[in-house]
Amino acid sequence: MWARIKNYFLTGILVTAPVVITFWIVISLVKLFDRLVTPIIPYYLNPNVYLPRDVPGLGLIILVLFLVIIGSLTANFFGSWLLKKTDLIIQRIPLIKVFYKTIKQIIETIFKNNSNAFRDVVLLEYPRKGVWVLGFTTGE
Repeated sequence: MWARIKNYFLTGILVTAPVVITFWIVISLVKLFDRLVTPIIPYYLNPNVYLPRDVPGLGLIILVLFLVIIGSLTANFFGSWLLKKTDLIIQRIPLIKVFYKTIKQIIETIFKNNSNAFRDVVLLEYPRKGVWVLGFTTGE
């Protein structure tokens, strides 16, 4: 009887843990964006000032709107030119250029429209015989 209860308990954990962890991560990210973005909103535009309680997700909504505006600005000729100039300036900063270049390559690979990068998982025997690691394909 105790073995059956133990199995039910473990099955319950296995079923509920991914859902609970996912909700916890989402709620934590929304709270983080709220803490980062809402202090930047001008006092007279911030609904958290004149409403009886804070608006959850306001920082996330403003962040998404900001990213859409940045995307639309860089889609035209002037934005493209400004992006190239900013890229050149960042490429000249000694320590930052290494991180910037790596992050830029990863993001471009992931978001490329016809890319198969990071779509397949592979198992490799690395760094020595008998040790296996998971990896993602990034090309043919």
